[in-house]
Amino acid sequence: MRLGRRPTILLGSATFTLGALLMAASASFGTLVLGRVIVGVAVGLSSGTVPMFIAEVAPTAMRGKLVALNNVCIVSGQVLAGLVDGSFALVPAGWRYMLGLAAVPAVVQLVGMAFMPESPRWLLEQGRRGEARAAMLRSRERTPTCEAEVESEIA
Repeated sequence: MRLGRRPTILLGSATFTLGALLMAASASFGTLVLGRVIVGVAVGLSSGTVPMFIAEVAPTAMRGKLVALNNVCIVSGQVLAGLVDGSFALVPAGWRYMLGLAAVPAVVQLVGMAFMPESPRWLLEQGRRGEARAAMLRSRERTPTCEAEVESEIA
């Protein structure tokens, strides 16, 4: 059974959180490496799925902008993480904070995705047209042309 985009992102977020916390709490080099491998798997799950999900849920006119915004947020997050990590450089066991704080964005994504619908395009691929239509309507601003736009995208 193939997972949809939403469950894959939820799994990636939960896995990343687990890996980050494992690294922060590690008592040995082996545990630290295991945590890093788990985080790597989570990044693999999410890095391709999140932009695809954004593109599939977003209205046609906003798709490119939202996927580009996702990339800007990723790079901005990396810069911010570097600054935060630098602030822990002289703190005793600061590396634990550096690695553990990586769980924060993953938890935010996990909670946020819990309220999102499944990707309408994935639902269409599964032959679930009614659910796809409902997911599209749920993720769009209600305008006089909303229903027609959704119908044209589903067709």
